[in-house]
Amino acid sequence: MSMPPKQNEPDPPALEWQHGRQRRWSRGTKIGAAAAAAAIGVAVLASILGALGGQKATTPADETPTSAQTPVATGPTLAPDGADRVGLIGLPPVGATPSTPKRGELVLDFGFGHSMGDHGRFNVSVYADGRLIWQRIGDYSRTDEYRNSTGFLERRLTPEGVELVRAEVVSTGLVDHDLHLQSGPGLYFGRIDFRTRDRVVHVTWGDIGRPYSDVAREMSTPEQASALIRLDARLEDPASWLPASAWENPEITPYVPSGYSVCYFGGQGVGLSQVLALLPSAAEDLLRSQDRTREQAPAFVYWCSDLTNDEARALARILDDAGVNGYEDVFGLTYGVREREPAGATEFSLTFGPLFPHEG
Repeated sequence: MSMPPKQNEPDPPALEWQHGRQRRWSRGTKIGAAAAAAAIGVAVLASILGALGGQKATTPADETPTSAQTPVATGPTLAPDGADRVGLIGLPPVGATPSTPKRGELVLDFGFGHSMGDHGRFNVSVYADGRLIWQRIGDYSRTDEYRNSTGFLERRLTPEGVELVRAEVVSTGLVDHDLHLQSGPGLYFGRIDFRTRDRVVHVTWGDIGRPYSDVAREMSTPEQASALIRLDARLEDPASWLPASAWENPEITPYVPSGYSVCYFGGQGVGLSQVLALLPSAAEDLLRSQDRTREQAPAFVYWCSDLTNDEARALARILDDAGVNGYEDVFGLTYGVREREPAGATEFSLTFGPLFPHEG
């Protein structure tokens, strides 16, 4: 019998945008939060994001973790039109067509936190080829359409539509140069990464790290806060103000990535070979055959490999068949071992997060 969904607990979103190679919706938050928890002895934590802000390993607002006795489903939730959730949750099924083109130039990356934790958080990316890819994390305290998470969704803009979105961002008056703002009324945390002619401008506010520059934190003015809140409202509902000519395809479809970033780690001070040796042998062999990057979180190291969808599904099947505890939620698919025999043996966690067109 399914349990009622559990609401996310507020947690300062300080890690998600600070770690990883801008894996906004997957690697950054999940690894940052999980690593911090593992450093104090917690085995499996998997909450992101903020796009970016680190979170606790609580079950998201509309998700229930899968028990160790019930292997995690590796297909996505692709609900019919009109359902509360229509996007991708977990891995895509065999035959699902990835979004094309595989690579894309990022024009805008925007994230807005509507609370001190994950619930209500909105993220959107706009690409030069017209793709608009977004996700909203549900807020279980609400009773409207914002109660449930959306999954990853996609629409297609025309070149005119891309320019209108760019103009909307420019109209805030905040993207002339890098800016790091304090939180203020209506502002918890968030960021704008905006491509100009020759560079990317970074604007952040609230309790998040600044991996880009040494720009000093400033107090946000009422005008700046108002501009950011308005921009969030516009980007969350672009159909309310963009003309029909701005849409190449206004239909909302699930975003299907071309691959997944798989990141894994063990306890503090545990090396790569030790972590891999904790996995089922077939999973160890698969990951040893892949290129990988070494990433650093505070007092913690983890490793990431980019897999194709077929490879990701194969790895998930191996872990399921071996009885490794796993669950999928709005932040991706996570497997981990809380206890092993003999007691006190090293623990591990492994996360799958979708690759976006500007990644990989």
